[in-house]
Amino acid sequence: MMKMKYFIAMNKRIMLTSVFIFIAALCADCRQYMVRRIMIGTKLEGINLSGVDFYNLNLEKINLSRAKLIRSNFSFAVLKNARFINADLREADLSGADLSGADLRGANFRNAVLKNTLLSKANLIDAYFYEASLIDADLREAIMIDGVTGEADMGEIQEKINRGGSINYVHLRHADLAGAAVNDKWKAFIEHQNVKNFDKIIWVK
Repeated sequence: MMKMKYFIAMNKRIMLTSVFIFIAALCADCRQYMVRRIMIGTKLEGINLSGVDFYNLNLEKINLSRAKLIRSNFSFAVLKNARFINADLREADLSGADLSGADLRGANFRNAVLKNTLLSKANLIDAYFYEASLIDADLREAIMIDGVTGEADMGEIQEKINRGGSINYVHLRHADLAGAAVNDKWKAFIEHQNVKNFDKIIWVK
């Protein structure tokens, strides 16, 4: 009799656990559905979506220019070729996100987390990454200075920046670049940006 009661009690616990897991899964699906509903048929430029959870969503080519996205969660989201021109992404979490080819001109990433983020071929002109974490980020072929081509004289450009010349470039002061992959043509430029862990950057051709 005792064994039977124990068996019934255990079955109830298993069933309740299964129900909770099912509800949690439904809630996760509801969140993704609701976020997608926000994205569809809505003018997103300049919208305030601060603190919204976009975790692991596919938002390729989305236009969030001038949007307010403070402390929003974009971790592991697909943001290829997205537009975040002049967007406010302070303290946002973009760890593991795919921002390859994205237009980030003028965006504010102060204190944002971009660990393991793909930023290859992204346009970073006039973006602010002050105190941001770019640990292990992929910055290969990212655009860091306006008008720089493969044949550009980086020494001359750096001198112009030092003199306060009118050149638009990415701002990386105190950003942590430990383990980040960066094209070696930007070495002198980044050294003058006063970044953290400059000696741990992985320089690539």
